[in-house]
Amino acid sequence: MPLTLFIVWVGPHLPTPVLSALSAISVKQWDLILLGYCLFASLIPVWLLLQPRGYLGGWFLYLVILFGLWGALFGGFKLEYPPFTLEGMNSSVNGKMIFPLLFITVACGACSGFHGIVSSGTTSKQIRKHKDTLLIGYGAMLMEGLVAALAIATVVMLPKESEILKLEPNLIYANGIARYMGLVRIPFQAALPFALLAFSTFVYDTLDVCTRLARYILQELTGWKSPAGIIAAALICLIIPVLFLMFTKEKGYLLAWPIFGSSNQLLASLILLALSVWLIKIGRIPLYTILPMLFMMAMTIWSLISLTIPFLQALPKWPAEKISPDIVISGICGIVLLVLSVILVLEAARTLLTKPQISSSK
Repeated sequence: MPLTLFIVWVGPHLPTPVLSALSAISVKQWDLILLGYCLFASLIPVWLLLQPRGYLGGWFLYLVILFGLWGALFGGFKLEYPPFTLEGMNSSVNGKMIFPLLFITVACGACSGFHGIVSSGTTSKQIRKHKDTLLIGYGAMLMEGLVAALAIATVVMLPKESEILKLEPNLIYANGIARYMGLVRIPFQAALPFALLAFSTFVYDTLDVCTRLARYILQELTGWKSPAGIIAAALICLIIPVLFLMFTKEKGYLLAWPIFGSSNQLLASLILLALSVWLIKIGRIPLYTILPMLFMMAMTIWSLISLTIPFLQALPKWPAEKISPDIVISGICGIVLLVLSVILVLEAARTLLTKPQISSSK
C-alpha cells in the first residue's frame, strides 16, 4: 500500500517526455489497451492478480469513504440543489422523465444482477466459511450504497453554473474527493491523482472481473475446458466490447450506460426469479423476492422499449437517410434484451402458477 501511494505521488512528477508520450495515445487506443489487459487478467489465476488487486483497491475504497464522510458531514459545504428537483415526473434540471431511468442507473448500491454473478462466480470460491457470506454479500452492498451517496455529494456541492460540471464524471468525482481531502491539509495536486486512481480502480476491477465471469459462463455453456478453449472463450467475450468501442464515439459510456443498466437489472430479475423458484420448491413464502422481481422487470422492459423506439422509427427511412451508429447499437441491444425480457416474463408467469411443493426434509 505505501508503494501504491508513492506511485500516486510520483505520477505527476514524471519527466515531460514520458507524460507527452502517454498523452499522445488516443482514447480508442487506450480502449484497446484496456481490453488487452482484460484478456490477460481474465486468464491468469485469481491469486496472481484479482486477489491482491482487490486488496489494494479495498484500501483505496476505505480511504475514499473516510475522506468522503469527513468532507460531507463536517466540511461545511453548501447544498446547491434542493432535495427534490421534479416538475411532475420530470427532472427540473434536464426535463427528462425519472421513470424508468432512475431504476436502471441506481443499481450497484441497491440490487444488481452483476453482483449476483460475482458472488457465485468468484466470491463463493474465495470465502473461508459459509457465515462470512452475510458480511461479504450484504455488507458489501451497503458499503457500495454509501459510496454512491458520497459520489452524489461531490455533485450537489457544486453550483449549477460551475465549470466543473462540464468535465467528465470521473473528474467531477475526483475534484470533490480532493476538496474533501484538502480539509486535512492534503495538497490538491496530490489529492486529485489519488481520487482519480481510486475511481479507476473501481472501474477496471469491474472490467476484468466481468471478462472472467463471461468466460466462465461461456465455458459452462460450451464445455470448453482445455487451455485453448479457455483462451477462445475469453476472446469471444471481448469481441462485442471491441466492436462497440470501435463504432461508437469517444464518450461511448453515454450510450453504454442505459444498455448496461437495463441488462444488469434484467439479470437481477432473473436471479430473483431463480430464488423465487427455490423458495416455492422448499415451501417458503416467495413474496419478498417476487415483488421486487416484478418491479425491476417492469422498469427493465420500459427502459428497453425506450431504447428500441428511435431505432424502429429510423429503420423505415433507411437507406435514404443514414441511421446513427449509436441508435443502431442501442436499438439492436434493446431488441435482444427485450426478447430475453419476454422470455423472463413467461418464465415468471409459469413460476407463479406452479403450486408450492413442501419439502419432506426437516
